[in-house]
Amino acid sequence: MSRFYIDTQTIPWEQIPWPKVEAVVFKLQTRIYQASRSDNMDKMRALQFRLIRNLHARLLAVRQVTRENQRKKDPDIYKKLVASGSQKIEMARGLQLDGKATPVRQMIIAKPRKEEEHPRKLRAKKKSRFCCAFSALGATKRRVNQARFAPGKWKAKNNLYFFFRTKLRVFFSFWPICVIEDRAKQALIKMALETEWEARFEPNSYGFRPGRSYQDAIKAIFDAIRAKPKYVLNADISKCFDRIDHQALLNKLKTLPNLAKQVEAWLKVNLMTGLGNNAQYMERGTYRVIFPLLVNIALHGMETALTEWSLEAYPKGPTPILVRYANDFVVLHQSEEIIEQAQAFLREWLKCMGLELHSEKIQVVDTGSGFQFLGFSINHIWKWGKVRTLITPSRESRRRFLEDMRRAIQLSKGKAAYQLIITLVPRIVGWGNYFKYSECNNLFRRLDHDIFQKIRAWVYRRHPTWGRDRIKQKYFPEKRSWLFNKKVYQDNWILYDSRTTAFGVKREYYLVKLSWIASHKHMLARQDKSPIK
Repeated sequence: MSRFYIDTQTIPWEQIPWPKVEAVVFKLQTRIYQASRSDNMDKMRALQFRLIRNLHARLLAVRQVTRENQRKKDPDIYKKLVASGSQKIEMARGLQLDGKATPVRQMIIAKPRKEEEHPRKLRAKKKSRFCCAFSALGATKRRVNQARFAPGKWKAKNNLYFFFRTKLRVFFSFWPICVIEDRAKQALIKMALETEWEARFEPNSYGFRPGRSYQDAIKAIFDAIRAKPKYVLNADISKCFDRIDHQALLNKLKTLPNLAKQVEAWLKVNLMTGLGNNAQYMERGTYRVIFPLLVNIALHGMETALTEWSLEAYPKGPTPILVRYANDFVVLHQSEEIIEQAQAFLREWLKCMGLELHSEKIQVVDTGSGFQFLGFSINHIWKWGKVRTLITPSRESRRRFLEDMRRAIQLSKGKAAYQLIITLVPRIVGWGNYFKYSECNNLFRRLDHDIFQKIRAWVYRRHPTWGRDRIKQKYFPEKRSWLFNKKVYQDNWILYDSRTTAFGVKREYYLVKLSWIASHKHMLARQDKSPIK
């Protein structure tokens, strides 16, 4: 162990040598990982206890959550922002696992909408219904706050508030938000538990793990089906984040008493309640640091149990392949009968954790018919005289992307062109980078055309009296070169704008195209490797 030490009484937050701090913590995590791989439980528990008491680990935990805190519009349950370096050092010095958890507040987030539920003719009607519901909820909350301290009135007002809150659950999710001190505790415990379980996790578990991503899950499916068509069980665990048996999860952890007591305290304040099946939001912005790890621990053992069942029931045939990303998973095999029996086996296995499969999302198909997983459409097609695996962005993913672009453009009617560009570029680049590990080139060009139609309508609405030539010269200059990802592109129909800052500096803005993001091939991560090792 390094002798490097930080005196927080004399060293300010801005002068902390973070590379050395990270090296000290990483060395401890590596030793925990190696002890877990060799099943040396006594040594591993001693190292975990040493890690959570280590000042360097506490400093890193506070640094992690305060960085995330600065990017949130609603930073804390009590609107408390830890901004100064002295506050951060004081929090790190006082950070300890006391077995207490602050009750969480719930934030309203719109649920993902389905195509069949929202035809164009019903948009205006549903929008008015949303506005009425929100106005009723807001008025009720104001009456509740006014009558909170009036004796005999709180019960009736509270019931009325929760009545409207229940009605809104049809369209919105209520996500719990933890205070910053609890998030720092979660980051500290995650440093100790994640290294232990990374040495144990199954090879085809890819969700919310260091060194693993959705690209690995898609590549694993591609490698499994490219040689020969197979039958697919495409399933989703119903309300995985709400219904996990807390006692079964604690029994599965088998960790230090103070760690188990702290996790139990978070579970009692409904830390894992309110998400349903919205796993995709957890990757974009996680409000609970340790929550994805707990989900992976709860579902650990599914792949091993399925393999053991297959070897016992069908010892001569190939075993089914299970690929899991959080609560979404697929099972692949050449026999439809084995797929059906695997579905029944997994139903029984999930009951031990208090979980069940989503009856409306279970799908048993062959790869020729195709299926959707993590926003991708995966199927087999006949091309050039042989079967070829085709992975593309799904139709639903494309619809949601265009709907998001349309909504952003509609909300920018009164803004300048550079403000619209600033709004759209992160959406385009983020969506394109997610789906670039697929056969996406042709689809990206089609989506570019759809986006251009919306941009053109926005420009014409902004200047209804201008002619086409004048609009073309102002917003779509000719004979210009555009730089993106260290490549130069020539295009005469790129939305462009510029502005001069208060310091007299001219800044240029232009809207990138999806087709500038080329398709890539992903290299599957080695199953026996981990960045912690």
